[in-house]
Amino acid sequence: MARLKSRAFSLFAPDARRFLYPGGLRATADDTKASMKDLKGSGLTDRLAAAAEAKAALLAKLKPKPTVTAPQFESRASTREAELKAVRQTRADEKETARLASADKAAAVQAAIVAGEEAALAEKRGARKERKQLTKAEAQAKRDARYAARKAR
Repeated sequence: MARLKSRAFSLFAPDARRFLYPGGLRATADDTKASMKDLKGSGLTDRLAAAAEAKAALLAKLKPKPTVTAPQFESRASTREAELKAVRQTRADEKETARLASADKAAAVQAAIVAGEEAALAEKRGARKERKQLTKAEAQAKRDARYAARKAR
C-alpha cells in the first residue's frame, strides 16, 4: 500500500485505528454507555412529544398561505374596465356606421327604382301627349279640309 499518498484515509495504515473509533478498532464500554444513555433518556412521552412536533411542523408546511393581492389591483381593474368600455363603444359605433351605410344603400336603391318608375311614367305621358297632339292636328286638318271644301263649292 505504498501507493496511497494519504495515510489518514487508509484503513490499512498502522495508525488507522484511531480514525475509526476514539478508543481503537472496537468500541469500548464507555462509548456504548454514552450511546445507550441517549436512548434511555427518551421515554414514551418524550417520543410522543417529538412526534407531535414533527407532525405540527409538517402540517404548518402544508397549511395554505394567504393570497397576496396586488397593491394596484383596483386601479388595474378600473383600467381594464375602461379599456373594455372603450372597445365596446368602438364596436357599437362601427356597427351603427355599418347599419347606417346599409340603410343609405337600401334608400339609394329604392330611390333609383322610384326614379326609374317616374321616368317610365313621364315617357308614357309624353308619348300620350304626342299622340293627342297628332290626333288633334289630324282632326284640325280634317276640319280645315271640310271647311275648305265647303268654301270651294
